[in-house]
Amino acid sequence: MTIFYIALIVCAAAFPQEIPELCIKAGCPKGGTVFDPFFGAGTTGLVAMRLGRDFIGIELNEKYCEMSRKRIYGELGKQNETRPTRMAEKP
Repeated sequence: MTIFYIALIVCAAAFPQEIPELCIKAGCPKGGTVFDPFFGAGTTGLVAMRLGRDFIGIELNEKYCEMSRKRIYGELGKQNETRPTRMAEKP
């Protein structure tokens, strides 16, 4: 029960972009792919895009899926780039 409670708090917590930036720079070469199995609001994906990496994000909560889509598409619109190749919908 305690582990589940902690996981819920972590998923809802926002974090600064510097945290995934350090990890991405240290562990993923330019042109590589970043995998985030707890995508949340999409911060890791936004940072990956900014650093020239592709990304795969998985999120079960539909609210966060929609939030991350809006953030990522909004950022792509600012950069005048095309949309991601595919953003999967719930089956």
